Amino acid sequence: KVDASVFSRGGRLLHVAPEASLARQFERYFDYISVDINPGRATMTMDVTDLQFPDETFDLIICNHVLEHVEDDRKALQELFAALKTDLTWVAQHTDLLSRANEWNTKGRDDGYLLRGSELKNAEICQS
Repeated sequence: KVDASVFSRGGRLLHVAPEASLARQFERYFDYISVDINPGRATMTMDVTDLQFPDETFDLIICNHVLEHVEDDRKALQELFAALKTDLTWVAQHTDLLSRANEWNTKGRDDGYLLRGSELKNAEICQS
C-alpha cells in the first residue's frame, strides 16, 4: 500500500519493466526513469540485476511483477535497495512473498506453515 502523499512529494522514481498506463501518470509527478531488459520498452535498457545508477539515486522504486521472472532475484533486490535513498518508500509487490517464501523454504517447505493456495505454488516456483 502506498501513501497518496508520496505523489505530492515528487522526487526521482525508478520504474522497472514499466506498465505504460502507470508510466504516463508517474511522469506527471516525478523525475521519472524507467528500465527494462528488453530494448524499446522503457526509457533505458537495463537488467535489474545490474542497475547502472549510483547508490541512493531514487526516492521511490516501483517493480511490479518482475522478480518472479528474474533468475537471481536476491541480486535484483540488492541492486534495487542500493539505488533507493535510505529510509524512503520502496514499492515492490513481491518483496513480502519473497521473504515469506524464503522463510517457508528454511522451515522445510511445510505447506501448512505460512503459505496457502496460489502463494504456496508461487513460493515453490521461487524456491525451485
